[in-house]
Amino acid sequence: MGSAWEGIYESRYGYTFITPLGLLIGSNMSDWTWANINVTGNDWTIDPTGSFINGNLGIKSVAGSGVFVPKASMNGSYTKEGMPSVAWGPLTYSSSNALAITPANLQGKWPVGSTYGMSLEFDADGTFSGTTSAIGLLGACKLSGSLIQVTPGSAKNMFYLVMGAVDDSANVDTGFSDSSLNKLFACRLDTVEAYIGLAGIVFTPAGNNPQNGYFRTMAFNTMTEQGYAFTNYLRKQP
Repeated sequence: MGSAWEGIYESRYGYTFITPLGLLIGSNMSDWTWANINVTGNDWTIDPTGSFINGNLGIKSVAGSGVFVPKASMNGSYTKEGMPSVAWGPLTYSSSNALAITPANLQGKWPVGSTYGMSLEFDADGTFSGTTSAIGLLGACKLSGSLIQVTPGSAKNMFYLVMGAVDDSANVDTGFSDSSLNKLFACRLDTVEAYIGLAGIVFTPAGNNPQNGYFRTMAFNTMTEQGYAFTNYLRKQP
């Protein structure tokens, strides 16, 4: 990464992406922060236009400040909609920042199992298509979109991601003649507005012991204009 503070940061509960121009998109369990940060030396502050997103609370204002330890950590405190101040981080500068990645490196299928059953397939130019499983928490969705390098012409490990979803429940084979049952599998992602955000490749443990090694995993934080946020982690299919 170019500056001492841009890049991917990680915590126990999620990843935070910071672009060279100071756009910050971070996830922390069921909460997301979307903000521009101003950096002077190693000190950072959240721009007054910053937003805090929670699935239950909607979009709220956020303020905060702190300090970077260059290419090591991000610390500080923040407050949501005037609530008491809480600790920001500490977030750890991810070792995955050292990876050289281009859209061509992402070509192929990136699935995830668990409760989502999501899969994206990328072309060499960064465009993709995909689906989510009808029996997963997201319902039956068709997905499409693209990844664009944040720093064009570089191999920096950070991308803008744009993803749209459409309902695909009509094509679910329920095994019954009554098509009204298909409504049970309706896509639960926003099918009106696009999800926009940041993505990058991170390392996830292959087991409980360090000697098991790591998988390269695509992490992304996205949200719609109305504040519907979506984060996921996809591992490339061999």
